Amino acid sequence: TQAAGKHSGERYRFDAVCGTDVHTEQVYERSCREVVGGLLVGRSGTIVAYGQTASGKTHTTQGVMRLACEQVFDEGTAEGGVRVWASYLEVYDEKLTDLLDARSSVQVKDKPVVRVTGAHEVRIGSPNALDAVVNRGERNRKRGATRLNAKSSRSHAVLRLRVETDVRGVRFEA
Repeated sequence: TQAAGKHSGERYRFDAVCGTDVHTEQVYERSCREVVGGLLVGRSGTIVAYGQTASGKTHTTQGVMRLACEQVFDEGTAEGGVRVWASYLEVYDEKLTDLLDARSSVQVKDKPVVRVTGAHEVRIGSPNALDAVVNRGERNRKRGATRLNAKSSRSHAVLRLRVETDVRGVRFEA
């Protein structure tokens, strides 16, 4: 599906547009499994959820985070070992904040490549550990009431997983 942007000639491409009857597992299989699988061989990937306030983005993305972590541990362990670190950030009012450690000095660097520095990372050993990290970060997110949702997240959350794997003696990091 394509949608026109604000500026003339600008286009955005979406992998999928999901209705209210689509479950998180279906979203994951359609749009996320391949991206997450790439982490295990050193590729970087990004998954973005876009939609109207109160359309279920937070609920869906939390499920996607869990499914991604399950895939990383299941496939990474089967291939010879996996180590995972998580950081959880918030973009609000054009500011980047570490949801796991407010004292962190998080910055976006754009040279030589775009990257985030200074974010607190937590080593996670299981999908349940990721759930605990996300729940901890969620308590620190900006929230406010809207006409559509009494506790709407007023920010964008960014979960960053750093994955190291050993596949047949070759080490990958993404």
